Amino acid sequence: MAVSTRFLIDFPLSPNLSITDTGQEGMPTYNYDTINRRINAVASGLSRLKLADNSRIAIIDYVSYNFVTFNAGVYRARHAIVPINFKVSVEQVEYCIKDSGAVMIFCDRQFKHLVPAGMKFIEFDSTEFADFLGDENFVVVPLNNNYEDFENRDITVLYTSGTTGKPKGVVNSYAHRFWQISRGIEKPTAKFDRLVTLAPAPLYHLAGINNVEQDMFFSYAKETHLVLMPQFDTKKYIQYIQDYKITTLRLVSPMMAMVLQQKELLDNADFSHVRGIALNSSFAPKKMQEEIQKYFTRLKWLVNPYGLTETGPLFGAENPRRLSKPMLSVGYPLPGVSCRINSNGVLEAKGPSVLPSYHNRPELTDSFTEDGYFITGDLFRVNYNGFYFYMGRADDMFKSGGEKIYPSEIETIIERYPSVALSTVVGVEDEIKGHKPYAFVELKTGYTATPEEIKQFTIDNVATYQIPRQVWILDSLPRTNIGKLDRKTLKNLAIELLQENK
Repeated sequence: MAVSTRFLIDFPLSPNLSITDTGQEGMPTYNYDTINRRINAVASGLSRLKLADNSRIAIIDYVSYNFVTFNAGVYRARHAIVPINFKVSVEQVEYCIKDSGAVMIFCDRQFKHLVPAGMKFIEFDSTEFADFLGDENFVVVPLNNNYEDFENRDITVLYTSGTTGKPKGVVNSYAHRFWQISRGIEKPTAKFDRLVTLAPAPLYHLAGINNVEQDMFFSYAKETHLVLMPQFDTKKYIQYIQDYKITTLRLVSPMMAMVLQQKELLDNADFSHVRGIALNSSFAPKKMQEEIQKYFTRLKWLVNPYGLTETGPLFGAENPRRLSKPMLSVGYPLPGVSCRINSNGVLEAKGPSVLPSYHNRPELTDSFTEDGYFITGDLFRVNYNGFYFYMGRADDMFKSGGEKIYPSEIETIIERYPSVALSTVVGVEDEIKGHKPYAFVELKTGYTATPEEIKQFTIDNVATYQIPRQVWILDSLPRTNIGKLDRKTLKNLAIELLQENK
């Protein structure tokens, strides 16, 4: 693979980069020189600790200036970073830290209770952290200038959410990371005069850290400004888009659904600077995309990209015949990526950033085919022009009376109902039918509807076997720790509610 090894050696910041941290008092903005000096100081501090080569270092923090500069400093010091999900259980946090082999932890003071007993840690913004920081003119640790070094040297260890069993570790090399950030492009190009991005997605998640690092390392816009949000807040998010004249939004679809509920704020908002929106990590139905275009009227692109922690980005390339991407498609495979759909309708992928195996989990061979493809567990279809379409998790599909039911198809219909903001359809086991569909709904702010009205709407618009046997309306549908709708929790709730009504 032809890549710019100079980029990997130096990890230079994007020219004209600035970062605003909205989580700090006064919401300070840092310029290129300040950011670069802080990253060097972190790299120098790590080098003074005399850690073993390519040591793993854990970090527990919100989306923050401390996080992004420390992360880059770990890269420059030639170590590997382990971003920890602080929203999972204490037991899972400890498991991820110990399983990764992390030698120490850096964290915000709010998370020091998550540090395993007896483990070395340093709090950000403490006296100890100030003493840790080293030379702001630090010179990056040299590496041999050949691609093999980058394939063999670890740079990140990311853990899956662990919703089923123990979290699984995914190790990325420097080569993996470069490809994930650059999407296989060797030389950065200036696509925008101004690239101003609002970043609310957690950085322990691949989509979140990819989005931030694309701007930090791979933007050659005349102005690159990264605005960090420690945690997602709908009203602040809408306000920051206007205050900072944001040009690019990257968030998960349930976050956007929450934004679209704020009709009064949206009707009076100025989104004239927004040129692009990426709805990461979860399906964005047609109704949502149409509503986005109603409020963001100057968009040049709106995409719903697909990728997993295990695969990195897989789609987004231009179609060879330069055909326009259909609205609901995730796109065309990137250069160097090979995708196929197996006999069960599940996507399998092989490419420059697809993991070869899980960390410390040699028993998980069922995740890979004999010829090295990763089995995603996601249902896809591909049209005659080569565009791929996400159909839902294979685990979410269920049969009712012998008919296959794909929840996303029913959810798309339910969300056409004017009062509905979000919906989730789950299959509950049934002795006669095998499974029966049930639906949970979250209404738009200020709107009303009854379960009976929503069910009647489905009767009028879906196949008989797809009609939810019952509809429940909740104030808010539960989310996972990365913002996706929590289907597992809702299925358990459906079972409980059915038991109560027997």
